[in-house]
Amino acid sequence: MTRVEKAILKDGIRRELNTAAFTENGAVSITDYGADPTGKADSTAAIEKAHSAGKTVYYPDGRYIFNGENLDMSHGVIFQSHDGVLVHNNISDEPVIVFDDLGNLVGLRQGHSETADGDSEVEITSGNLVPPPLSQTDYRLRADLMVHFYNDFGKKSTLYQPGWKGWYNWAWNYHRAGRDSDCEKLRYHAERNPYLGFYRGDDSVVLDWICYWLAEYGVTGVFITAGGLEKWEDPKASDYWVWQLFNQTTNFGKLRYGMTMPGWFREKADEEDINLTRVAIRSAWKRVLELTYFSPDHKNVYTMNIDGKAYPVLFLFEENYLTYMLDGYSGTDGCLGFLAEISEKFRDNGFPGFALVIRQRKGRLTENFAKSLEKHGVYIFTGYYEQGFVSAQEAAPGIPYSEMIDGMDFPERFDGRIAHVFTGANTLGPHPSCWDHPGNTPELFEKMLEKAVEYTENSGSPRLITCYNVSEWSEGGPGLQPNMKDGFGYLDACYNVLVDRNKTTTDQRSEKEKK
Repeated sequence: MTRVEKAILKDGIRRELNTAAFTENGAVSITDYGADPTGKADSTAAIEKAHSAGKTVYYPDGRYIFNGENLDMSHGVIFQSHDGVLVHNNISDEPVIVFDDLGNLVGLRQGHSETADGDSEVEITSGNLVPPPLSQTDYRLRADLMVHFYNDFGKKSTLYQPGWKGWYNWAWNYHRAGRDSDCEKLRYHAERNPYLGFYRGDDSVVLDWICYWLAEYGVTGVFITAGGLEKWEDPKASDYWVWQLFNQTTNFGKLRYGMTMPGWFREKADEEDINLTRVAIRSAWKRVLELTYFSPDHKNVYTMNIDGKAYPVLFLFEENYLTYMLDGYSGTDGCLGFLAEISEKFRDNGFPGFALVIRQRKGRLTENFAKSLEKHGVYIFTGYYEQGFVSAQEAAPGIPYSEMIDGMDFPERFDGRIAHVFTGANTLGPHPSCWDHPGNTPELFEKMLEKAVEYTENSGSPRLITCYNVSEWSEGGPGLQPNMKDGFGYLDACYNVLVDRNKTTTDQRSEKEKK
């Protein structure tokens, strides 16, 4: 039984409830304050009054218009039924007050007023979310799914940097997008409208919901794509969201994490530039490791089992980030020495070494080089960020997502490549990637994930599967967050494929099914 099916059952139970039952127990009904359940009149003032009463607020079945900025939800909200209550604003018929499919109140969706445009230095103020519960799941999984987490929307740091502000306020996907723009690709897409709203990406409550849902649906953890974490505790810093994730997000502790390590590559650079970059890479790596893997406060590190030992996993976008900069465009001695030095630091912190998954392997880190590193406790694997195992022919522009799945070429035996899947690869402007693979759906993603799991089960591969993406809303499309078109579909796909229901121990879903 999927989470959606359980939600239907819960709604069936909730339909037996009524206004009198709740008001007798101290709740206030919005209709008692004049809210119009027919949706013909604006109920903003009535709803605001009900929420200011300091009591649980009850919504009888009906359709209500709410155009306010915020609501006090600290005393709780109850819908008579999830499918019988719709609270929306004048912008669209999509709900602005939402529950998740476990019945948890999520709150008033952030950014629902859509007030700013791409050039406005205006903060997102509308919406207020309720903190999620702490995930209590304890699954037996068929494989470990680690999802790439790149966060570039709603971060306040964008307001303090030069350039277009649409990545902050989500103007690229407003309901009016395309109508007020000369850019043909700027148009509204419901599957790119998060369930949390056009959210503030550095808000700890937003991050907590994201982590809660990932854990609830069987996702092992995230590979965090950030910078060098310099001044990450400063709200004006681009990596501030990572500080929030590690230090202010309760459900992050229910996940495992790996860091995408920083690096810079300059194809043409003089010796002075190379030396400066070399120093910057060394400094950034050591800072990231000290703040995360080596911190006593952040022990939820993702590890890979190699010969019975648990090796922390790091991710790197480009092999050239290391080989070209550390070795001045020739040789690998500098790179080998650096990685051996990093491994020693891991051993000093109680680990046997580390595993490095690299997205772009250019050939300089040969098999002999890898064997040399293994003597230092370093294991290198080939990884991916976007399309992964799709054949070159099936990755051509215009190929539908469904055909890309058919073109996925997993080898019979593990060849050093970590299994990889992706929720979508269809770019919406103004993002420059221009990927063109339409037709992604949760059902097709589930098919792709099943192929990857079977590969890890049968090929001798590590149990690790990487996934694109958590929140690349513009570049790739919907990720492993619920959205206004697909609901919890992509998360349901993870649960359906990953969770071994015959071996799950304390499983919140199983307990609900028994009831």
